[in-house]
Amino acid sequence: MSKKNTVSICLCFFLIATYVPYSSASMFDDITSGDIAHVLDKRKIRKWNQENRKKYKMGEEKMGCPGFPMEWLPKEGRYTTPHDCYFTAKFTNNTSEYITYIIVNIKFFNKTTNTLVVQKKETLPISVMPTVTKTIQVYFDNDLFLKAYKQLGDDFSWNYELIGCLPKDLAYFTYPYEYNWLE
Repeated sequence: MSKKNTVSICLCFFLIATYVPYSSASMFDDITSGDIAHVLDKRKIRKWNQENRKKYKMGEEKMGCPGFPMEWLPKEGRYTTPHDCYFTAKFTNNTSEYITYIIVNIKFFNKTTNTLVVQKKETLPISVMPTVTKTIQVYFDNDLFLKAYKQLGDDFSWNYELIGCLPKDLAYFTYPYEYNWLE
């Protein structure tokens, strides 16, 4: 057993023995996977989502991956950033927190065969104040989604699961969008 794993296991048992509210399988998984630095942050985010799950929702969702090329915006004097996909929805935030990210598990299907083609969790930046319902539109990159979307053509269908949200007070990290705080 490596030194890193030994330290991780010792720290895990110490935390479990000294502070019962943090004794969970997910915390043990975080520690043994080598993600010791973010164990307590992930725990706070999971707890917040459990307590607030019924206070936020999405509807009127749309998704596509046509691939957006770089485009010149003459009024702004700049080029747009190219993106692979977009996600649009009406988001309702009835929590007391300002929501800055949503985590969604997006699934692409072959509509004809009803077969799952590809799925991935995406952390998408949004900006929704407490007690507000707002239409969000997020452009993001996912080359695998873009390829599946183009290859499926008319046979494309999709679905998603809203995994959770990150309020601004808990999103004090500087990690890429791919970092999943809820796993």
